[in-house]
Amino acid sequence: MSVSIYLSVTRDVRRAPRLGHTRAGEGVDELREQVIRQGRFKRRCAVCSFQFGQWNGFELHHLDGDHTNLSADNVVPICTLCHWPMHLDLVLRELPSDPGLIVYLPEVSQVEMNQLLCATAVHQMQANKADET
Repeated sequence: MSVSIYLSVTRDVRRAPRLGHTRAGEGVDELREQVIRQGRFKRRCAVCSFQFGQWNGFELHHLDGDHTNLSADNVVPICTLCHWPMHLDLVLRELPSDPGLIVYLPEVSQVEMNQLLCATAVHQMQANKADET
């Protein structure tokens, strides 16, 4: 069986980080609130349905790829695990000493992989707590 893998990078000026742009701040916080008020996703990740509860640390993904389009209809709430595969450059920017790796595993969906990573993280936290006692 032969499988082709295509990787690409988009370097459109609209996707470049905006001057002074951060993940927090008045503009982003207001946009985040607009998305939540819409109620389309009921405080869940638009990709994997991870429940955010009252936590507002979720990210916003621009559906059209245009980071200057700040319309609430153009962004969806998304967890970090679902967002990073869409922007591989974010991983390197956020974790320069541990940029991760690309995994090709067609038997497992991105959502299933994220759930496995969450379960592994919870297990590791519980193991660390047990070691402390």
